[in-house]
Amino acid sequence: MEDIDIRVWVEEKKTRWAELLDLWHQYWVFEPLNSGILGLTEPETKEKLSTLFHDMMTYDDTPFIVAVDRKTEKVVGFVLSFIEYPKGKHPIQVTDKAFSNYEKYKFPFGVKERLEALASFLEQLLVKGDLFNKFGVEKIWLIEITTVHQDYTRRGIANAMTAKLLTVARDMKLLLVVSESTSKFTQQSKTHHFNFEIVCESVYASDYAHYDAMPGEMKKTHFSAFLLAKKLN
Repeated sequence: MEDIDIRVWVEEKKTRWAELLDLWHQYWVFEPLNSGILGLTEPETKEKLSTLFHDMMTYDDTPFIVAVDRKTEKVVGFVLSFIEYPKGKHPIQVTDKAFSNYEKYKFPFGVKERLEALASFLEQLLVKGDLFNKFGVEKIWLIEITTVHQDYTRRGIANAMTAKLLTVARDMKLLLVVSESTSKFTQQSKTHHFNFEIVCESVYASDYAHYDAMPGEMKKTHFSAFLLAKKLN
């Protein structure tokens, strides 16, 4: 970690998002639920995913956590997250989360349907968690994606980015950080290292529409998605 900087982007994420596209596309290949979606590496699909990433990065001013190799100044990891509010109570400038509608991106046949199934699975996890009522907060910081370049894994980078996010959240006076955690590795990290609590879970075999398409090796190690939460003092 001595050669890695953990930085916070706000305006930079809107101007430098294209630098992260290789990491973004890598995430789609290696994440457990995405592994059941065929065609993600096809040029047409990657083009649509790149547009989706642009829209997510320019959506609002939620701080964006990145890990940067000091020697090369290359971003080797990031945490994609959003400040979320109860339904109907978003600030005026972020009322239309348009990228949630996959129809606009014209994904190839079969890809859109599976992306929608994935989004529905994660949305139901949030509904099940009923976070705003359970914790009595007006907004949450929702971690959607934590990813590290394959050449930089097992170096503590994901944990360092999480630690930075929690520091920033406290500075912003937020009371709750939440993670949609689909990987057993992030689940273990957040519960063991950062004391996130398990709010609820959804089992892949019974709750994910395209569970059958997940590779066999992935099914042996990944069984469910957790909604994790950490209260901040």
